[in-house]
Amino acid sequence: MVIVTRGPEGAVLVDDHGAVSNRAPESVEIIDTVGAGDAFSSIVILGLTSGWSGERILDRALSFASAICSIRGATTGDRGFYSGWRGRWEGMGR
Repeated sequence: MVIVTRGPEGAVLVDDHGAVSNRAPESVEIIDTVGAGDAFSSIVILGLTSGWSGERILDRALSFASAICSIRGATTGDRGFYSGWRGRWEGMGR
């Protein structure tokens, strides 16, 4: 699988069968883009180790990276920010 991030235009994923998925990021008020790439990559790794489909990885990575762009800085001390994502994804399965 190959994933190419394209900033405000989202990301493209090509799976091992050659299928292409294009996704646009969620519309958020951009406060700070610091950490967006790391956020995206962390969710890709989580998805790969959790057995998520390529499309699910792409959707979740873009959503999380977009959310990071809506806060100041690469991380937040608000644990609720992170637990909210975990709770949402655990309820959605693979």
